Amino acid sequence: MKKNLLKVAVVVGAFSCTLPTKVFAQDDAANIVKTGIETANSLANAYTSPIMKSLGIGLVDGWNNNTARTLGPGGFDIRFNFGMSFIPSSDLSYDVNDVFKNTDKITWTNNLSENTAPSIFGSDKVPTGTMDGWGKVRLNNVPDIANGTPYTDTTVKVVSFHLPPGINVPYFISLPSAQFSVGIYKNTEMMIRFMPTVAASGFKVGTWGIGVKHDIKQWIPTINEQEMWDWSVFAAYSSFNSEFAFGDKGLKPDSGAYNPNPGTTFDNQKITMSGNGFTLGTIVSAKLLFFTPYLGINYSYSGLNLKFEGDYPVPVPNENHKPAPFGVTDEEKAETKISTLTNPINVDGSLSSLRLSLGARIKMGPVLFGGEYSIGKYNTATMSMAINLQSIVPFKL
Repeated sequence: MKKNLLKVAVVVGAFSCTLPTKVFAQDDAANIVKTGIETANSLANAYTSPIMKSLGIGLVDGWNNNTARTLGPGGFDIRFNFGMSFIPSSDLSYDVNDVFKNTDKITWTNNLSENTAPSIFGSDKVPTGTMDGWGKVRLNNVPDIANGTPYTDTTVKVVSFHLPPGINVPYFISLPSAQFSVGIYKNTEMMIRFMPTVAASGFKVGTWGIGVKHDIKQWIPTINEQEMWDWSVFAAYSSFNSEFAFGDKGLKPDSGAYNPNPGTTFDNQKITMSGNGFTLGTIVSAKLLFFTPYLGINYSYSGLNLKFEGDYPVPVPNENHKPAPFGVTDEEKAETKISTLTNPINVDGSLSSLRLSLGARIKMGPVLFGGEYSIGKYNTATMSMAINLQSIVPFKL
């Protein structure tokens, strides 16, 4: 049973983390690198920000073990956590005009039917129209056929592409994890969370975390003898890394642009995502036979980073272009040429939030099931299944 649950966790986790890479691997989405480093980073940030926030909040969810009661000496809890975050409507789209800013190299023409476009969780319909980038080419010492005066410059279309669609699902399945807790000294328990590194079809992902929970009610004389309820504090840190190699889905040189390095394969393109999160909170729970409701409040912070690594061929205005009939070589005839951008996208995202959690667990012997709903900037729901032994000395289920 444990092996089957772990397989489910791995599959769901792999699916969750590959969402941004699956969408970015589409031809239209890959074209964002052609916009140049500044615009490409702005677009990647606007498009992926919701998934980075969702992954981050998933790292800090589910650490309280669905109860304020800490494990006794030698007691242990082995559980699988499955979570989901809900994307606020404000993060389902972004303003295109805030992303595409004119630079000294590119002037943008907005041919879209609307000024908003979907983020990764937004509409799955490709935005109608294209974003067109125009660049100027200086033409020196090329006489004008009509009057013999030299050309000064000409404007060429460098890139034209459709903005990527979303997946039309306003929620995100967080990275599942296995969590092991053990009771140690003075009503304190240590917690370890992990998902083993998975590698398949160019994709790798792994996560780990460590936490501690301590009973503070025991130190308050007027209430420490009351056994029907518990009060604890907890803190935890989590980290994850993932990598996706584009393979044959990577960006290739435009066929109409002059390529000064035709032998370059550009096969080292990949996306990496990494992040960490920290949470500090307190929880109060009541013990009602096999049912334990609880209320908690915590502060959480998570930060993630997304990178496009490797070499990417992008078209730029060709300063050696000569219009017909003056262009003789392939380079002179081409209005654009291929330039290589190395590691073009590096985007950071973060989310800090004070969160209120409501939940409960049902324990039947050593088996328990738990559920929790947390309210914050991103609301979340978490389900847990566990094998739990409260204490060995003395023995207690």
